[in-house]
Amino acid sequence: MKRRALGLLLFLLIIPLFMGCNQAREASKGTVTFEIYTAGDDSETTEVETEYVSNTMEVLYYEDDTLFELLNTNFTITYEESDFGRYLTSIDTLIVVETNEYISFYINDAYAETGVDATELVDGLVYQFKLATF
Repeated sequence: MKRRALGLLLFLLIIPLFMGCNQAREASKGTVTFEIYTAGDDSETTEVETEYVSNTMEVLYYEDDTLFELLNTNFTITYEESDFGRYLTSIDTLIVVETNEYISFYINDAYAETGVDATELVDGLVYQFKLATF
């Protein structure tokens, strides 16, 4: 009887430890915002625009998440592999059609110096994607 009581006691002490490990993953590290820009004039506004935010999404991220994983999880994307990393060819309705077009990547309105594979997630930043030409 003492063995059973001791076994039950150990079991009850170990279960919260495992639950605590799982809850640590559930705690988010931060929140980032994604903005997808579309060329043209937004028909829902009275202003004349050359581009507008057609899709915006605030996303929670965790310590091991990457920018590319968050894009792939929250949007429909296509890409090509290259020696320089992944080359995005579409994000939802933002689609590269012409050979001189590409999806440009900005962080808080500044042109990103790294690609989506090499950019670290930082709490509160806005990651923006626009169609551009060269």
